[in-house]
Amino acid sequence: AFFEAQFGAGNVHVIPTGVNLDLYAYEPPGAQTEPQVVFSGSMDWLANIDAIEFFMAEVWPRVAAAHPRARFTVIGRSPPARLVEAAQRRGLNWTFTGFVDDVRPYIRAAQACVIPLRVAGGTRLKVYESMAMGCPVVSTAIGVEGLPLTPGRHYELADAPQAFADALIGLLAEPARGRLLAEHARRHVEEHCSHRVVARVFENICAHVALRAPPAAGSGPDRS
Repeated sequence: AFFEAQFGAGNVHVIPTGVNLDLYAYEPPGAQTEPQVVFSGSMDWLANIDAIEFFMAEVWPRVAAAHPRARFTVIGRSPPARLVEAAQRRGLNWTFTGFVDDVRPYIRAAQACVIPLRVAGGTRLKVYESMAMGCPVVSTAIGVEGLPLTPGRHYELADAPQAFADALIGLLAEPARGRLLAEHARRHVEEHCSHRVVARVFENICAHVALRAPPAAGSGPDRS
């Protein structure tokens, strides 16, 4: 829409973000004696640092008050020492993993994946990866910006601290709600975001462009 409006582009196509559904296989969220919450993202990126600072200061205290045994895992390389120290100083039940070879075991162990981004960019691939694996997502609007998802069906949408905490508390308290979100989210990813679907979309775009392209110079009949 931006290219059409700003530059008058008349032949614009979108290739969806793709997920390997075999690699990110589905497992419905299960109940845990100690509820697990997870965030995945490079912790040397300012947007992610801001998100975790916001989550620590404004959201987690409300969650911990409702679920004192809840644990939070931050997956991502190079977490700032000040963030790690702040969590320790506050006595939070948090773990910073640093770089990991595989995020899947951590996401599979969680009852919810949070995306508390307030500034962001990129393709939001981690949203679809979590959804593909059956981990319910709670996100700000910016965290899922540009993705064709329906709040309340594919994920929980919340921007204000209390609303974010309430959504997360609800998922931890009602596993059935999390499973329903996970099922709808996985179905959406299967239908719209699998590598097979994305490859087919790209193939159709290539065919469409090729059919509309003018003949290349020198490709006419040989009149020599």
